[in-house]
Amino acid sequence: LAKKQLCSFSERSLQFSVYRLEPGERGHLPSRGGIQVGFVLSGEGSVNGEPLRKHSAFSGNEAFAVSSGTGMEFLLIGLPIFAEQTSRESLIAAE
Repeated sequence: LAKKQLCSFSERSLQFSVYRLEPGERGHLPSRGGIQVGFVLSGEGSVNGEPLRKHSAFSGNEAFAVSSGTGMEFLLIGLPIFAEQTSRESLIAAE
């Protein structure tokens, strides 16, 4: 499983990466504390047992098990991670 990190914005941990699986390869992408969205650029394979082909998309906040019999390349976007707000008292209104 080859990875090319395109960019990462540190404030909210927004990330863009391209992954490539060679024919017959399997890989594991760990969860990251936020939602990840993937888009297949070329080839076909599967993510967590669900079949994918060119221009398919997938998303979730769990770890992904990826595999491909013929090879696959996909874009993976780690969406921004926002801290949980613990109380409404910390909200400030402006008028």
